[in-house]
Parts: sequence; C-alpha cells; structure tokens
Amino acid sequence: MDIFVARQPIFDASEALVGYELLYRSNAAMTHAAGVSTQRMSTDVLVHAFLGMGIDRLTHGVPAFVNFPTEMLAQEHYKLLDPAGVVIEILETVECNEETLKICAEMKSLGYRIALDDFELDESRFPFLDLAEIVKIDVLGRSAEDIAKVAEKLAGRRVRLLAERVENADVLAACRSAGFELFQGYHFARPETVTKREIPVEQLQTIRLMNLLHDSNTTDSQVEEALRANLPVAYRLLRIATSASVGGRGTQSIQHAVQLVGRESLHRWLGLVLVSSVATDSGAAIERVYTALRYARMCELLAVRAGHTAAAGPLFMVGLLSQLDTLLRVSMSEIVEQLDLSNEVRAALLDQGGPYVEPLHIVEAYDRGRWDDVVKSAHSMSIEPEILPDIYVAALAWAREQLPLARP
Repeated sequence: MDIFVARQPIFDASEALVGYELLYRSNAAMTHAAGVSTQRMSTDVLVHAFLGMGIDRLTHGVPAFVNFPTEMLAQEHYKLLDPAGVVIEILETVECNEETLKICAEMKSLGYRIALDDFELDESRFPFLDLAEIVKIDVLGRSAEDIAKVAEKLAGRRVRLLAERVENADVLAACRSAGFELFQGYHFARPETVTKREIPVEQLQTIRLMNLLHDSNTTDSQVEEALRANLPVAYRLLRIATSASVGGRGTQSIQHAVQLVGRESLHRWLGLVLVSSVATDSGAAIERVYTALRYARMCELLAVRAGHTAAAGPLFMVGLLSQLDTLLRVSMSEIVEQLDLSNEVRAALLDQGGPYVEPLHIVEAYDRGRWDDVVKSAHSMSIEPEILPDIYVAALAWAREQLPLARP
C-alpha cells in the first residue's frame, strides 16, 4: 500500500526552518485536499505520518504542525503524540465553547503548543487566544493596510503571528512590517508530497509470526495463540502438516500441527508464505515469486554441496528474502528492520558482506549470465562450476512444487 503525506515548511523572520505543516493527500498527483472530511484528512495524516512514515523522516527534527478538528480533540488523539515534536493546530471549524477550551487548557498543561488555524477577528473566538502560542492568519488577497489592522488587533496578546499563504515578496514585506514572526506559503515553497510504500497487513502478520518462532523465549502456547489470530496462515499450517513431506494424519489442533511440522521447519515455511503471498494473477508477479523460491533453494543446495550443512537453513532465508524488496516494493532496510534475523543474514542482505554472501553472489551471477563471476565465486567456495546447472534445475523444479502449497 502506498501512503502519502504533504508537508509545507514554515520559516521565521530570518528564513530559518522552524516547522512543517502536514497535509492530507490521497495520491502523488494531488495538489490540494478536496471532497474528504476534516476528520478523515486529519486522521489519515496522523496515522501515515507518525505510524507509517515516521515523523523524523518527514520533519528532520523540527515540529510538525498537525490539524485537529473537533472530533480528534474530543477523542484526545493529541495524547498519542510527543509534545516536544508537534504543534496542535485548532481548525477554524472548532467551536470556541466550554468543552473545547477545557481540552485546550489540558493540552497546554501537558506541554502541547497550540496554534489557531485561519484565525479571524471574531470576538467569540478570542478566549482561544489565552491558550494559544501561535495564531495563523490567511493573508492571501489582503492589502498591506488590512494585514497591519489584523496585527494591531492582536497586539498585546502573548501569541506569535504566522502569515500563511504568503505568495510574493510584497506580501512578505507587509507581514514583516506588521510584526508577523512566522511565514508559510508559495513564496517559500509549495507543499511537497512524500510517498512511502507500506508493508501490507497480511505480510506484517506473517513477519510477526516468524519473529515469534525465531525467539527461543516464545512458548508453543504463544505460537498457537498467534496462529489462531491469523486464519489464512493457520490454514496453510494445517495443509503443511498433512502434506506428504511431513506425513501428518489426523491433525487434532493448531498446536498439534506446530509439533508435527516443527518450529524450525515452520519458520522456513512462513518465509515461503511471506514471499508467495504477494503473488497475484499476473505472470510477472508469479515469476518474481518463483525467482525468490529458486534463489532460496539454490543457496541452500550450494551450502550442502560445499559441506556447510549448518549454514543451509540461514542461506535458504538469505536467498528467499533477497528478492522481497522487489516483491513488496519496500526498501531492504525497512524489511530487515521488521524481521528478527541473525547478524550474518542481515549482513548478506544489507551490506553484501559476511559469510553468507558468496552463495548469494553465485546465484545472482548465474541468473544474470555473468559467467566469469560465477566461476570466481564458485571456486572461492570450493565448488566445481560444472555442478551448477544441475543445482539450478533442481532448484527450479523445487520452486514449482512449493508455490501451490504456500499459497491459499
């Protein structure tokens, strides 16, 4: 799933960056928000920015200005955020009443900074001024005289004035002259849409199961409970337990199936499930999955032929996961961050180094027809290059056999 958030920088009078306002976007081509409720927009920004992308990636350490409609204030969603990293923008649609003033007073007591968005000189909203640190004024289309009058009306209040929608140097000069301290608008920068490919929920559930199995402190009961909450994977487990390779008959429960398959074998199978779960009906997607399975099996067989049987299991995972960034369209660093992997496996996937990288180099070079590299790497593993075609054919046949069982 692709997620999108736009950000527009905010500057002080010296044009130093002091924050980013985060804005809703539904796709990369969208240049403004329309047709969506403020509740939906603000919720999506909150989830995508803070959970999906990571706020540090978006703001690089300066505060994020986040819009809050009435519903999000009432639900106290601000408590999910670090007060040091955000400025809560109270939207102009929020009524100034006893309830909202109480919420804002609590926010302020907890250390949150409050900005009033699109503030107008409506005296019914003036009680908000006693709680806010920043007041945002839309200056688009206003004359220099009007800008000065607005600033004069707010003089004496302990607030900083932020001019938004500053579109040219003349408006900027008028705002500075009137006493505005902060500035935002097209004169400085248009909102920039930041995109991230997020690992889908199904794959994340499988990854969490793999991590549970890899953790020696996890009990069989905990594994069973996790599987009971993931019906598609539990169904695959039962199919695996009754397959010819395992020989299970009369499987009585999920826990029984785990015992039949074995935790190490189940971890390997879940790796296959993770890769195969991204296969669609398109030929290209299926072929990418076959490639990942073939890589896994070839790496494993190379370890066995080189006499490194202890490394066969880890090398299987190296080969399998080496294609996952292409399959999920997510960076390898993000994938590895989610998985509990040994240092050697991590090194092979991220740094192209460590004891497991040589077999992966052989498989990649063989797949791409770089025969000089194949021979060089094979000799470094004390493997005769002449046996590689047989290993390739065996891996290809194995991959074709596994995909139907790994998929629903």
